[in-house]
Amino acid sequence: EKSIAPLVQPLSIARVGSKVKVAYILPGLLRRLDRLTTMGIFPGAIIGIKQKQPALVVTCQETTIALDKAVGMEFFVIGVNEEG
Repeated sequence: EKSIAPLVQPLSIARVGSKVKVAYILPGLLRRLDRLTTMGIFPGAIIGIKQKQPALVVTCQETTIALDKAVGMEFFVIGVNEEG
């Protein structure tokens, strides 16, 4: 039996090695949104998932960023590919 995955999911649920596109962000703190935007993470950006333990590590363009798992739940993404 096939299962249907949601189109948009929190960043912290995406699989390691996948590339995803940021659909929207629901920031807990506005200044965090400003900081991440200056690093290239904003709606429409393509990011790669490098690791999830002990911290969520993503790449965006040439930048590698470590995020708290709670911050990863503020980003909602669409899968681009599952192989990176």
